[in-house]
Amino acid sequence: MANKYYHKGANPTVDLIIVNPEGKILLIQREDTSAACPGMWAIPGGFINTNAKRGDFFEYGAETPEVAAVRELKEETNLMLINPKLIFIGEYEGNNRDPRDTEEGWSKSHAYIYVIPQAIYDEQKDKIKGLDDAKGYDWKTPEEIEALDMAFDHKQIIRDGLAKLNPVSKLKM
Repeated sequence: MANKYYHKGANPTVDLIIVNPEGKILLIQREDTSAACPGMWAIPGGFINTNAKRGDFFEYGAETPEVAAVRELKEETNLMLINPKLIFIGEYEGNNRDPRDTEEGWSKSHAYIYVIPQAIYDEQKDKIKGLDDAKGYDWKTPEEIEALDMAFDHKQIIRDGLAKLNPVSKLKM
């Protein structure tokens, strides 16, 4: 089977959970024409930029995972964060977490969570919209997310993120 990714081996991506002051999580709905998980709900994210050529192994250096997470958030939702203190959740790699994964190339996500402060939320909430490969967005409670059929392994990333955010938080799934 041909490699469905640009690079051999791991193709680094980012996923970013945004929690608003009411405890709801920002989700995007993927375009119906998306290469993977069309029409499904997901957390904002995407590929980390690299200077490596297509067909070569990925090389870090063009941007950090944190910068990529903030960039992807802006590209997909129009939500702009300036130097946020992202909380690292973990790395999620292979295991067919993405339907495009093959033995030749697979995704490796760097996942983060961020609780958006009230002032930033109030300033930007009316500017949020589905952009790029997102046809829409919504704020969902953890309970609502648990009932959704989510893209990739995003439901597990959200569970892990909420546990990392505060092990005794009311924001559990």
